[in-house]
Amino acid sequence: MVMKLIVLLAILCECRGQIFHDIGTFILQDNSAILSTSSTSRKICYDGSDVYYTNGNQIFRVGSTTPIFTAPQDIDSLSCYQDALAYTYQTPASGSTAAMSHVVFCNINDFTICFAKWFTNKGPLVVFISTVINKVIVVSRTCFWCYDFDFDGTVIHVDSFDLNFAPACVAVYVDGPANNWFFFISHPGQTQVSLITYNTVSQNAVVTSFNVQNVNGISAIVSCLAVSGNNIYFLVDSAQTTQSEIDIYAVSGWTSPPYPSYPSATVVPGSQLANDIPDNVNGLIVCTSSTCPAPPATSCTTTQCMSPCGFCTNLSPTDCVCPNSNDQCCQYTVSTVANQCNVPITQADACCVINNPLAQRRRPGDINIFAAAGEAATFDFPRRTSPIGRFGINDLPAGTMTTGMDGAPTSVWWRRWRIPQPGSLRGRRFGVFLAEVDPNGVPASQDIPCIVTENSGFYNELYTYTRVAGATSSVTLVASANSHVNSFVQTMRWQFRRIDQSTSMQVGANPTPLGSCSGSLTCTIGNPLEKSDEGIYEVYRPGRVLRLWHPIFFLFVRECPQTQYMSGGACTGCANMCVYGDCVENQCICYPGFTGNTCNTATTMGFVGQNGDIPCSTFNFDTTPPFECRDLLFCYANKLGCRCSTGLRPPKCWFDCLPGFWGPNCMNTCSGATCNRRDGTT
Repeated sequence: MVMKLIVLLAILCECRGQIFHDIGTFILQDNSAILSTSSTSRKICYDGSDVYYTNGNQIFRVGSTTPIFTAPQDIDSLSCYQDALAYTYQTPASGSTAAMSHVVFCNINDFTICFAKWFTNKGPLVVFISTVINKVIVVSRTCFWCYDFDFDGTVIHVDSFDLNFAPACVAVYVDGPANNWFFFISHPGQTQVSLITYNTVSQNAVVTSFNVQNVNGISAIVSCLAVSGNNIYFLVDSAQTTQSEIDIYAVSGWTSPPYPSYPSATVVPGSQLANDIPDNVNGLIVCTSSTCPAPPATSCTTTQCMSPCGFCTNLSPTDCVCPNSNDQCCQYTVSTVANQCNVPITQADACCVINNPLAQRRRPGDINIFAAAGEAATFDFPRRTSPIGRFGINDLPAGTMTTGMDGAPTSVWWRRWRIPQPGSLRGRRFGVFLAEVDPNGVPASQDIPCIVTENSGFYNELYTYTRVAGATSSVTLVASANSHVNSFVQTMRWQFRRIDQSTSMQVGANPTPLGSCSGSLTCTIGNPLEKSDEGIYEVYRPGRVLRLWHPIFFLFVRECPQTQYMSGGACTGCANMCVYGDCVENQCICYPGFTGNTCNTATTMGFVGQNGDIPCSTFNFDTTPPFECRDLLFCYANKLGCRCSTGLRPPKCWFDCLPGFWGPNCMNTCSGATCNRRDGTT
C-alpha cells in the first residue's frame, strides 16, 4: 500500500489545527494523503472546507477530477479563504515582448464573474489572502501590493527593491506593538527566504534575505512557508540529501537582528520524507483552532451588489468587489475572457468642454464648463476630483446651470456651468472638476476630469499627458513663466495627488511632495511609469499653494498603447488603426477636429465630434463664420485627456499653430517647412 511508504504526520494539539503540504507525489492533510497524483508544478489552497489545487491552467477541488475553472494561461499561484479564491498568471502583451501579469479574485461559488488587476513587466506574481491584516497581498520580484478585500482603491504599494528571485510562497506576521508587518517570501528552488518589513506608521519597507538551513544545519531549499501563531513553518527539501521535512521556528528569531538567530527548532513529527520536492510545487498551509478558516457560509450572494459587475465574498460580506461596472478590470467569465462584465461604452462624443480654459483671476470673464454628449443624456458637476489648494472636494465656485439641446446640423445635448469672476477667493474657480455624463438607458456614467487653470504669467504648456505604463516609460511635465515669475524658479515646489480612476477619487488624505523636481519648471515622472503615478501634479511657489494660482496637470497612465485596448487581461489591436485618436473598447475615439472610423479625416472647420457634426458655436457662442473652435479645451473620458481642436495651440486654444506644426494641440510636425495647420497637407 502506498500509505505504508509514508511516515504519517502528527495532528497538531489544537482541536482544529491542521497542516496541509504538497511534496509533489502527494498532497497531505495531517496524517493522510488526500491526493496521490504526481506533479512537477502545482499550487494548493484551503478554504475551510475543501482543498483546491492547480494543474497547468486549471483549478481542481480535491476529490473531483473535473476542473472548476480554466484560466487563460498556466497558473503561477493560488490562495483561498472561505468563499474567496485568488490566482495569478501571465500573458504576452500583444505586439510586444513584454508580459502582462494578472491577479484574479473570485467568489469560489461563482466563477462567472471575477475581478482582475494586471501589471506590466512584473514577471510571475504570488497572491495571498491574509485575514491577519485583512488584505489581498500581491508580490512580484520588485514590488508588493496589499488590497482591501473589496478592492475599493485603498492599497498599500511598495516597489523599487529586488528579491533576487521570483516569489513562490508568502506568509505574514504582525508585530502589533511595533506597528510592523513582516512578509516572508520563499523562491522556487532556492535556499534564500526574503523578508519585507513594512512599518504601518512610517510606511517604510526594508528588505532582508536569509539562506535557510534545516534543523541539522544542512542547507535547505525552501519549497514553501507559513506562519501560524508565533511560529514560522518551513517546508524544506535538503540541498544535499533526498529528504523533505517541515521545520518549526519561533518567528521572533527571524524578525529582529541579528537575522536570523536560528532559535531552537523542531520538526513536525512524521514530516521527514525520503523525497525531493519539485521546484514548482509550492504548498504549505498551517492553521490552528483560532486561525483555520470557518467553512464557507452562504450569507453572501452576488445579488447584494447593485452593479451587474459586483460580487461579494464572506471576507467582506457588506461590500462588493468591483462595484463600478464601468471598470475594465471586471471582465472574466468561465468560458471566455471577453469583457463580459463591461457595459457598452457611452457615446464617443461624451466630453467636457471648457470655454476660457486659461482665465485670469484679476480680469472679468466667465468660465463656462460644458458636459456634452451626442445622444440624450443627463449631466452633473458633482464635485472636484480631489481637494486642492484651500478648497475641499465639495467646495465649488458659485455659478449658474443651464441645460439645452442643439438640433442643427446634428443633435448635441449639453449642460453649461457658467462661473463668473468671484469677488473674493478667486482661486475657487480653478482646479480639476468632475463632469458626469449619463446617457439615457445606459446603467453607468462617464466621469470626465475638467481642468481649469489660472493665467498670471505662470501656466501649463499642456493640461494633460497620457502615457503607457512600462519599465522605460516616462513623461516630463512642463510649466511656463513670465520674467517676473521666472525669477522665483529656484524656490518652486512640486506635489502629486494620486487619483483612482475607478472611483475618480484621490487616494490618501494628503499630496505627496516631489522633492526631485524642486527648483524647476519641469518634472520628469517614470522609468518605470506605473499605474500608481496617475493623478494630479502641481508646481507652485512656497506660501502660495493654497491660492491655486499655479499650473495643474493631470497624468493618465494607460495599460496599452494608443492603438490597442485591454481585452482578456492583454493588450489587443484595435479593429481599426486609430491615427488621430485612441482605441477604447475596440473603437477609435477621435481627438477634437478629426472624424471617421480611423480618426484620419479632419472635420469641417468649426466642428468636432465622432461624426464631425457638432458645432463649436454651441460652446463658444461664436456665430460668425467660419465658426472656429477657439478658446475651447476638449476633455474626454477613457484617459484621452484634454486637447485644443486641430490647428490651435495650448494652453489658451486661441492662437494658430506655429509654422511647421499642425493638428490637435499642434503636436504634429509638417513634412515641409509649412503645412495646413488643421490636417497637415502642403
